[in-house]
Amino acid sequence: MIVFLTTRNIKLEGVRIIKDPTKFESVIHQIYNHCELKYDRIIGMDYETTGLDAYRDTPLLLALGSPKYQVVIDTVSVDWSSYLTEDHKEFTYLAFQAKFEYKFSEANYGLKLQKWFDPMIADQRIWQNIKLEHNIVAVILRYLDYLPPHMLKEIRNDFIGVDPEKFFPKKVHVEYVAADIIALHDLREKQLEKIEEFELGFLIDTIAMPLIPCLGEMELVGYVLNEKQLLEANEENIAIHYNILLSLDNEVTMLRDKLFKKQTRDWLALVGGKYTHKRAFQIKAKQYSLFDFDADGNNKAVTVGKPKVYLANTNYNSSPQIKKIFGLLKQPMPTKDFKYLTPIVDMTTGKVKDNVGLNATGKEKTHGGFTAGKPALIEYSVKFPTAKMSLFNLMLIEHNKVAKEISTYGESMVNKINPITGKIHSIYKQCNTANGRLASGGGSQDWDKFNQQNIPRLPKFRTAFGTDEDRLIGTADLSGAEVTICCSKAQDHTLHEMVKNGDTHSPIITAAWRAIYFFRAGKVAGLWKNYYEYDKRGFGSASELSNHSNGVVQELYHLSQTFVVDKGNNPAFRQAGKNGTFGTIYGMGKKTSAKTYNGTTTELRKKNPKAKAVNVTVDEGQVVIDAIKGMIPDTFEYVEGNTRIAFDQGYLVLNPRTKSRVWFNDVLLIYNAIEQAKKEIKTRFGIDATITNFNNGTYTLCTGDTFEMKFNEYRSVDGAARNIPISGTQADMLKEAMVISHQIVRRDGFDIRQLGQVHDEMIFDFLAVERYREIKVNYKHINFQGELPYLIPFVMKETANLYLEGDVKMEVDLEIAKTWVK
Repeated sequence: MIVFLTTRNIKLEGVRIIKDPTKFESVIHQIYNHCELKYDRIIGMDYETTGLDAYRDTPLLLALGSPKYQVVIDTVSVDWSSYLTEDHKEFTYLAFQAKFEYKFSEANYGLKLQKWFDPMIADQRIWQNIKLEHNIVAVILRYLDYLPPHMLKEIRNDFIGVDPEKFFPKKVHVEYVAADIIALHDLREKQLEKIEEFELGFLIDTIAMPLIPCLGEMELVGYVLNEKQLLEANEENIAIHYNILLSLDNEVTMLRDKLFKKQTRDWLALVGGKYTHKRAFQIKAKQYSLFDFDADGNNKAVTVGKPKVYLANTNYNSSPQIKKIFGLLKQPMPTKDFKYLTPIVDMTTGKVKDNVGLNATGKEKTHGGFTAGKPALIEYSVKFPTAKMSLFNLMLIEHNKVAKEISTYGESMVNKINPITGKIHSIYKQCNTANGRLASGGGSQDWDKFNQQNIPRLPKFRTAFGTDEDRLIGTADLSGAEVTICCSKAQDHTLHEMVKNGDTHSPIITAAWRAIYFFRAGKVAGLWKNYYEYDKRGFGSASELSNHSNGVVQELYHLSQTFVVDKGNNPAFRQAGKNGTFGTIYGMGKKTSAKTYNGTTTELRKKNPKAKAVNVTVDEGQVVIDAIKGMIPDTFEYVEGNTRIAFDQGYLVLNPRTKSRVWFNDVLLIYNAIEQAKKEIKTRFGIDATITNFNNGTYTLCTGDTFEMKFNEYRSVDGAARNIPISGTQADMLKEAMVISHQIVRRDGFDIRQLGQVHDEMIFDFLAVERYREIKVNYKHINFQGELPYLIPFVMKETANLYLEGDVKMEVDLEIAKTWVK
């Protein structure tokens, strides 16, 4: 039954309407009393608003209630919050996408409601990483055998962008908002059964649901953006970008003149039009606002007009145009399936043929599509340092980086400033990633919410994010979070010693390069021709190499015993190899391993453009993997054990504290097929078939039947099973620290505000005058005494250590400044 509260002249046939304000309090109290008696103080809530932004947009309707009774409030004419008691604020609010309800309640009514249950969040945590839809209709149908009437989502469009004063709801609108809460109580009960079955109670009750108001408040606080700094950086980038464009144009011209004789057909194909049209440059005219001032009292600079777009010039952001340049120059281009083929240009249409190219002998070969992505271009230049397109590739990489900075972190970022708050705000999705990490940014739907996790670490960008004048920002981050968690889970004391010594990478990269030099020494000596032969003989050949008469063998063997990589020695080798450490742990293959270590060439050429390429082969990529495994065998035993469990049961439990679990969709699909086959075998032959073998994605039954995963699916599950228990545990500990910090601040009344979270960082602000204020806190596992800014780092550290075993402990670094600094 629906009761509608309004003071406006609205008529709804078949709906009970109360327009007398003296009766509103009684009606609202009755629905709370009903939910207290029948539903254990859990009340359904749903807003319909003019848009997604809690500051700019306006609530139009609010539904409160249960499956049986709903009160729908015309929030344009009725301030429902004025009728709430303090006790009502302590109810648990049941809402789908509850953070939306939290933000509109706080921004419009000052209500900071803390107790929530969100069936969408619960569903995402129950079925984490399974490819399911999580909209309200899909979730209801997943658990219940009914769908409330009037849930036509197209009705939602009737609310978007309307003038609140001119919007008079119809019956269909009132029924629509009421329908969204009808099934929520039943839905919650069904979800609680799964939560209990999977032992997710601690995760849901202690982290996931309390995180809703924490994130909601954080999103509402926002950052003060230094527009001047960003726009000046953008102008610098525009000038840099222009010079890169000129260099690319010149490089194409030089290659044309070098490769082809003048006036030939090939030469003429790159003459005229966009290839020789003079490239123009225009900085937008700068003006100054008469009424808007910066923090120093100066008139704020604004830019006017639009930059000219010269269609006659080559657009190096255009993939078709890049492919055409390679094709017209008759030079090979990398493909997505790791080939190097020359694009074929149809000279009639001017277009490049799809999925076919010319190999070195001029024969047409199919491929998976050309790519100008950064990894492919780097590999091209490293693999073929003397290739004609090598310099062009490096220029193109730099062009793409600067172009991305201009399009993402310049005016487009400034345009995201909220006109109501004067700040820039992000939005966080709690469970939209496979490992449970927060995801930031509003995408195209909520375009003015920036992606904080995507901001480059360059000071010119990060220090543009500040806070109110009288406050300071603390940036606290877990120190070496993933490797510390890995040490704990694997109980790898060798890796832990590296962590304690402050340098995980150097010993591992040293071992890898020594192994490469040993492999090369044996190859030159003729002891082996390839990895297969090397693997059979291995390091038992050391004595033969140490006494070898060949000078090259002696030099390589000497390097295999003495070569050192650390922060002071061979830093280019260290920088390039850093990604290989965890890459190998997470299942990196030999090709990717070789590609990673070949990145050393790029690092060396940053200081010496003529530095010799290191030329790590695919066989040597496997040698690197073996060397790293030999350094930290306990870690590999742990991660490879995770992959076995994942393929055996289709899910992993990430840690014993939260019991978060991640599912593997591709494994579950295979198991569904296997179960169907078992039933058919039982029916036809009376045999209870069992799985007798699993190897590289292929399951074999005792009957000989096989079920094979696609290779890319197998590799995906293998990599995720290695990584997610580590990165997912990191996500859990950060989220719990955020919740604990939020609860302490509320309980003790500290003026600390969480501003953002980026993987292993928590960003917060506090009053500058309280920089050295001494405080004392006792809450749950937190016993803190010290200066106020160090509270949150302490909470992060103590909470993280609850997830670690043995003598492995997490450390937290803190930086305090006027801006975000990490």
